[in-house]
Amino acid sequence: MLRKLELGVIAIAVLIFILHYLYDGFYLNTTYLFLLVAVVTGVSGVSAYNEGKRNFGYIYFLLSGFFLVSFIVQVLN
Repeated sequence: MLRKLELGVIAIAVLIFILHYLYDGFYLNTTYLFLLVAVVTGVSGVSAYNEGKRNFGYIYFLLSGFFLVSFIVQVLN
């Protein structure tokens, strides 16, 4: 179940990135890109953790936390 959720979130994120870079009418601020990457890495971390790959899960959680902090800093500035 989580694997399907992870693949769905990654597919949506890739679509948003493609639209962001190829179509001028669909532009996202860097702030929202940080949030998007934080969500994708967080979901990947949960999926890896539940599959028994705890070390990869921790790395994904660490990266997700970094991008989430970057998002919060961007919002506060």
